Amino acid sequence: MSLFGSAARGEMRPDSDIDLLVDFLPGARPGLFGVSAMMREFTALQRLNGILEAPDWIAKAITGRTEDEFVADETLCYVVAQKLTTIGEAVARLSQEIRARHSAVPWPDIVGLRNILVHEYFGIYSPLIWQTAADRAPVLREQVAGIPARRVVRVSGAPDRGFAREN
Repeated sequence: MSLFGSAARGEMRPDSDIDLLVDFLPGARPGLFGVSAMMREFTALQRLNGILEAPDWIAKAITGRTEDEFVADETLCYVVAQKLTTIGEAVARLSQEIRARHSAVPWPDIVGLRNILVHEYFGIYSPLIWQTAADRAPVLREQVAGIPARRVVRVSGAPDRGFAREN
Protein backbone atom coordinates (compact mmCIF):
# COMPACT_ATOMS: atom_id res chain seq x y z
CA MET A 1 0.00 0.00 0.00
CA SER A 2 1.30 3.46 -0.87
CA LEU A 3 0.34 6.94 0.21
CA PHE A 4 0.36 9.63 -2.47
CA GLY A 5 -0.93 13.13 -3.03
CA SER A 6 -0.79 16.06 -0.62
CA ALA A 7 -0.37 13.86 2.48
CA ALA A 8 2.71 12.16 1.01
CA ARG A 9 4.19 15.52 0.00
CA GLY A 10 3.64 17.00 3.47
CA GLU A 11 1.15 19.53 2.05
CA MET A 12 -2.03 18.20 3.65
CA ARG A 13 -4.66 20.76 4.69
CA PRO A 14 -7.75 20.24 6.87
CA ASP A 15 -9.88 19.83 3.73
CA SER A 16 -7.48 17.37 2.06
CA ASP A 17 -8.34 13.75 1.49
CA ILE A 18 -5.96 10.83 1.87
CA ASP A 19 -4.96 9.01 -1.28
CA LEU A 20 -3.99 5.36 -0.98
CA LEU A 21 -2.87 2.98 -3.67
CA VAL A 22 -3.35 -0.70 -2.87
CA ASP A 23 -1.01 -2.97 -4.77
CA PHE A 24 -2.33 -6.53 -5.01
CA LEU A 25 0.01 -9.51 -5.04
CA PRO A 26 0.50 -11.09 -8.46
CA GLY A 27 -2.37 -13.43 -9.17
CA ALA A 28 -4.46 -12.18 -6.25
CA ARG A 29 -8.18 -12.11 -6.85
CA PRO A 30 -9.70 -10.48 -3.77
CA GLY A 31 -13.12 -9.92 -5.30
CA LEU A 32 -15.73 -7.72 -3.70
CA PHE A 33 -15.52 -9.60 -0.38
CA GLY A 34 -11.84 -8.72 -0.09
CA VAL A 35 -12.41 -5.12 -1.09
CA SER A 36 -15.28 -4.90 1.41
CA ALA A 37 -13.06 -6.26 4.19
CA MET A 38 -10.34 -3.72 3.38
CA MET A 39 -12.89 -0.91 3.44
CA ARG A 40 -14.09 -2.02 6.89
CA GLU A 41 -10.50 -1.93 8.14
CA PHE A 42 -9.94 1.59 6.78
CA THR A 43 -13.25 2.75 8.25
CA ALA A 44 -12.31 1.37 11.66
CA LEU A 45 -9.02 3.28 11.52
CA GLN A 46 -10.89 6.48 10.63
CA ARG A 47 -13.31 6.01 13.53
CA LEU A 48 -10.52 5.32 16.00
CA ASN A 49 -8.74 8.44 14.76
CA GLY A 50 -11.92 10.47 15.24
CA ILE A 51 -12.24 9.14 18.78
CA LEU A 52 -8.67 10.29 19.42
CA GLU A 53 -9.13 13.75 17.91
CA ALA A 54 -12.28 14.75 19.81
CA PRO A 55 -10.75 14.61 23.33
CA ASP A 56 -7.80 16.64 22.07
CA TRP A 57 -10.19 19.29 20.78
CA ILE A 58 -12.14 19.22 24.05
CA ALA A 59 -8.95 19.59 26.10
CA LYS A 60 -7.93 22.67 24.10
CA ALA A 61 -11.40 24.20 24.52
CA ILE A 62 -11.57 23.79 28.30
CA THR A 63 -7.92 24.34 29.26
CA GLY A 64 -7.57 27.33 31.55
CA ARG A 65 -11.29 27.44 32.39
CA THR A 66 -12.94 26.63 35.66
CA GLU A 67 -16.08 24.55 35.90
CA ASP A 68 -18.08 27.69 36.72
CA GLU A 69 -16.74 29.48 33.63
CA PHE A 70 -17.54 26.45 31.49
CA VAL A 71 -21.10 26.13 32.81
CA ALA A 72 -21.70 29.86 32.29
CA ASP A 73 -20.65 29.59 28.62
CA GLU A 74 -23.68 27.96 27.01
CA THR A 75 -22.10 27.87 23.56
CA LEU A 76 -19.00 26.07 24.81
CA CYS A 77 -21.16 23.57 26.73
CA TYR A 78 -23.10 22.86 23.56
CA VAL A 79 -19.99 22.44 21.40
CA VAL A 80 -18.29 20.13 23.92
CA ALA A 81 -21.49 18.09 24.17
CA GLN A 82 -21.44 17.78 20.37
CA LYS A 83 -17.84 16.54 20.46
CA LEU A 84 -18.82 13.97 23.09
CA THR A 85 -21.73 12.95 20.86
CA THR A 86 -19.28 12.51 17.98
CA ILE A 87 -17.20 10.16 20.12
CA GLY A 88 -20.30 8.15 21.00
CA GLU A 89 -21.38 7.95 17.38
CA ALA A 90 -17.96 6.70 16.29
CA VAL A 91 -17.94 4.12 19.09
CA ALA A 92 -21.43 2.93 18.16
CA ARG A 93 -20.15 2.20 14.67
CA LEU A 94 -17.02 0.32 15.75
CA SER A 95 -17.09 -3.39 15.07
CA GLN A 96 -17.95 -5.83 17.83
CA GLU A 97 -14.56 -7.40 17.16
CA ILE A 98 -12.70 -4.22 18.18
CA ARG A 99 -14.92 -3.70 21.20
CA ALA A 100 -14.44 -7.29 22.34
CA ARG A 101 -10.65 -7.13 21.92
CA HIS A 102 -10.52 -3.99 24.09
CA SER A 103 -13.17 -4.69 26.70
CA ALA A 104 -11.49 -2.46 29.33
CA VAL A 105 -12.86 0.55 27.43
CA PRO A 106 -16.42 1.28 28.63
CA TRP A 107 -17.92 1.10 25.12
CA PRO A 108 -21.58 0.69 26.21
CA ASP A 109 -21.30 3.68 28.55
CA ILE A 110 -19.86 5.84 25.77
CA VAL A 111 -22.71 4.91 23.42
CA GLY A 112 -25.13 5.52 26.31
CA LEU A 113 -23.64 8.98 26.80
CA ARG A 114 -24.23 9.69 23.13
CA ASN A 115 -27.85 8.58 23.45
CA ILE A 116 -28.42 10.82 26.47
CA LEU A 117 -26.89 13.83 24.73
CA VAL A 118 -28.91 13.26 21.57
CA HIS A 119 -32.27 12.37 23.09
CA GLU A 120 -32.38 14.05 26.51
CA TYR A 121 -31.04 17.46 25.55
CA PHE A 122 -33.48 19.36 27.78
CA GLY A 123 -32.36 17.34 30.78
CA ILE A 124 -28.61 17.70 30.31
CA TYR A 125 -26.88 19.05 33.40
CA SER A 126 -23.92 21.19 32.31
CA PRO A 127 -21.68 20.26 35.28
CA LEU A 128 -21.91 16.64 34.10
CA ILE A 129 -20.69 17.67 30.66
CA TRP A 130 -17.79 19.44 32.37
CA GLN A 131 -16.97 16.42 34.50
CA THR A 132 -17.04 14.12 31.47
CA ALA A 133 -14.94 16.51 29.39
CA ALA A 134 -12.39 17.21 32.12
CA ASP A 135 -12.11 13.80 33.76
CA ARG A 136 -13.31 11.06 31.43
CA ALA A 137 -12.40 12.25 27.92
CA PRO A 138 -8.64 12.24 28.63
CA VAL A 139 -8.86 8.71 30.06
CA LEU A 140 -10.79 7.53 27.02
CA ARG A 141 -8.21 9.09 24.73
CA GLU A 142 -5.42 7.18 26.46
CA GLN A 143 -7.37 3.93 26.29
CA VAL A 144 -8.07 4.32 22.57
CA ALA A 145 -4.49 5.45 21.87
CA GLY A 146 -3.42 2.09 23.30
CA ILE A 147 -5.38 0.18 20.67
CA PRO A 148 -2.90 -0.96 18.05
CA ALA A 149 -3.93 0.11 14.58
CA ARG A 150 -4.56 -2.82 12.32
CA ARG A 151 -3.05 -2.22 8.95
CA VAL A 152 -3.99 -3.83 5.69
CA VAL A 153 -0.65 -4.82 4.25
CA ARG A 154 -1.21 -7.08 1.29
CA VAL A 155 -3.91 -8.85 -0.58
CA SER A 156 -3.76 -12.56 -1.17
CA GLY A 157 -6.13 -14.72 -3.13
CA ALA A 158 -7.54 -16.36 0.00
CA PRO A 159 -11.22 -16.97 -0.66
CA ASP A 160 -12.30 -16.40 2.95
CA ARG A 161 -11.08 -12.81 3.37
CA GLY A 162 -9.18 -11.99 0.21
CA PHE A 163 -6.40 -10.14 1.99
CA ALA A 164 -3.82 -10.56 4.72
CA ARG A 165 -3.53 -8.29 7.73
CA GLU A 166 -0.78 -7.40 10.10
CA ASN A 167 -1.30 -6.11 13.63
